[in-house]
Amino acid sequence: MATISQPKARRLRCILCHPDLLQAALATQGGKAQLRQRLRNIPRASCAMALVRILATHLEDFQEFNMAILDPHWHLAKQPFKAELTERTGLNIATGAEACKASLEKFGAKRITIITPYQEIGDKNVVKFFTEIGFEVVRIAGLKCGSATDIAHVPEAWCEKVIRENLVLPGIDAIVQCGTNLAMVPLADRLERELGIPIIAINVACLWFGMREAGIDAKLQGCTRLFREH
Repeated sequence: MATISQPKARRLRCILCHPDLLQAALATQGGKAQLRQRLRNIPRASCAMALVRILATHLEDFQEFNMAILDPHWHLAKQPFKAELTERTGLNIATGAEACKASLEKFGAKRITIITPYQEIGDKNVVKFFTEIGFEVVRIAGLKCGSATDIAHVPEAWCEKVIRENLVLPGIDAIVQCGTNLAMVPLADRLERELGIPIIAINVACLWFGMREAGIDAKLQGCTRLFREH
């Protein structure tokens, strides 16, 4: 849960949803082997829906919430999916995928490079998503982390090395970082000042988009150009 206040303005009370939370919830109902089998049999869209339902059921003060921000389900970032979630939960829904799209549009970006913590199949889904919504992915660099826990332990220096050596290319309009477990906000804020290129860090994009959708226009420092300028 996150609460952000702005004087004389609306307050954002949001639920931050990630697939790992669903796994934790399901794990209480069986062992690891049973959990893996259950997850294999549940479509990703159903996973997201189940997660929101679980959170809604266990939040005593649910009526005070006005936003759910979902982890970027790149292959599910469709309006019908969002509309169904909104209808069933009564919440405004913001996805990381659409947050990235809105963020890039603020900078007029078209040609992008991307850093992800994913394996090859994840990178293919990311490229497919950005291509389908009108962006040219010049290059993608996947760190090929083995698990969500591994992603959370990626050193900042590794991300910086990958960006500098692989993603700062002539003619690109922005660099995008995908993977909400990958901590990169301070690095993105520092590098974009030096490189002169907007860097869209997924966690910044999610928070910025959720706040703007809720009518909150507060500017935050240390959270990249996206929050300072838009």
